[in-house]
Amino acid sequence: MTLQGKGFFTFLLPECEAGNPADIVSAAKAAGLSHVLVKIADGVNPFGINPSNDFTAPVVRALRAAGIAVWGWHYVYGDNPLAEAAMAISRLQVLDLDGYVVDAEDEYKKPGKEAAARQFMEKVRAALD
Repeated sequence: MTLQGKGFFTFLLPECEAGNPADIVSAAKAAGLSHVLVKIADGVNPFGINPSNDFTAPVVRALRAAGIAVWGWHYVYGDNPLAEAAMAISRLQVLDLDGYVVDAEDEYKKPGKEAAARQFMEKVRAALD
């Protein structure tokens, strides 16, 4: 699947419509969105979840039930590419997302990061094929 149509890139879901899944869906529908990207991980850590609440999962379920595709995005650093890949795979499987976007920025401009990028992508691709 590829991203098509009008979409929105989210960061802090609790700050989007106060984190209310129904209100997020309403806003997405009103905006005519075909897809929403939600942050699912930051490096080796899950994102959108804390010990008492996973605020990403209910939003994902609500959007998908409304016919809006949900992709996860993940900021990666490349310091521990295999652990980052494991986190990506775990969150993608738990949330049953429609797609995945890697957010690799300045950290990947440093020397030696090409090998980290290859390790990361090989592990993610092998798990998701």
